[in-house]
Amino acid sequence: MIDPYSPHFRLRYARTLRGFSLKDFGAKIKVSNQAVSNWEKGKTPISVRVAQAIEMAHGIRSDWLLYGKGEMANRDDVTSANFRLANWINSEERRNARVEVPVFSSLAPPEGDACLDDYFGQDVWTFDGRWLEELFFPLNPYQFFLFRISGDSMAPTFLDREMVFVDGTDFQAPLKEGGIWLLEIDKAVFVKRIQQTGSDSFQAICDNTQYKPIRLDGTAKVLGRVIGSSPRRH
Repeated sequence: MIDPYSPHFRLRYARTLRGFSLKDFGAKIKVSNQAVSNWEKGKTPISVRVAQAIEMAHGIRSDWLLYGKGEMANRDDVTSANFRLANWINSEERRNARVEVPVFSSLAPPEGDACLDDYFGQDVWTFDGRWLEELFFPLNPYQFFLFRISGDSMAPTFLDREMVFVDGTDFQAPLKEGGIWLLEIDKAVFVKRIQQTGSDSFQAICDNTQYKPIRLDGTAKVLGRVIGSSPRRH
């Protein structure tokens, strides 16, 4: 598991927050998508030289990336990024966009240190970008993935076999109360709420009261925050 306070986690957080794929992020600093993936998984250390290159190309401050000091980006960079996003939202490109959302496919978690990309196969669902934006604004739809509910433990909120949207920017974030989360518990994956039971203890709870809470230990991992479901067919 990647330490959520490590440079590897901060790199993935910054990349997904800005809406870059592994390939596009790497292209701006002239490295392969595999190199970026290896940094995010912790397989390759992020050197000072690499951090400086990322700062020059993407405006992500090297002190923040390496050591967690200060803000992620200079205010001018943030303003510029927001301005570009606003232009895109109002553009013809956005109005005609089709967004491919990957489907979570891993029944067994990847071995060793995992990046969120390791959990997916080739299956994607395509949605109208404007519909996603209107439904989930201000979240970035290019950070979403889909997960299929199995069972009725979250009924009536989510039904058996229903597809839910998950925001992947919260991948391997620390456990926290509130909201609905995609969790990896004992090498199985569930959609549950998180409830804090003590100063440093949590449990996963279901919306269907017929199911008992699950105590969460130090091996439980957050894979993302559930933000909604695909349209139901009646």
